[in-house]
Amino acid sequence: MKAPDVREVYASTGMEPLTVLKGCFHASEECLSIINDEGQVVAMFGYSVLAEDLAAPWFLSSGGEAAFTKKFLREGRKWVQVVNKKYPLLTNFVDVRNKVAQDWLRFLGFTFLRTIPYGVSRKPFTEFVRINNV
Repeated sequence: MKAPDVREVYASTGMEPLTVLKGCFHASEECLSIINDEGQVVAMFGYSVLAEDLAAPWFLSSGGEAAFTKKFLREGRKWVQVVNKKYPLLTNFVDVRNKVAQDWLRFLGFTFLRTIPYGVSRKPFTEFVRINNV
């Protein structure tokens, strides 16, 4: 897992990244992996259902270049739109230090709401949302 994701995982949960990744996998309604040409998993993402119309998307990456191709960006945006039709409110928190993740979330159409002390470390995290009003 890339350093900003490891830092975010520790700050929010205090647990080992692999433990958190396994937990995300098991708690998700849908979990997908991005695999590079060498057959290595370079990222995993999905969402956990929190309520009938509410889900929490997540994304963890090794930082491999394949995770950030133009195709991935296009397909990622489509995937978020599909999930957002099923769950009109998508929300989660991102570590304020993780600027790459924030840029990616903006690209996907998320809006940032508030920054609060979050997780076991009480570090500043920003809440993000994407609302489908249709």
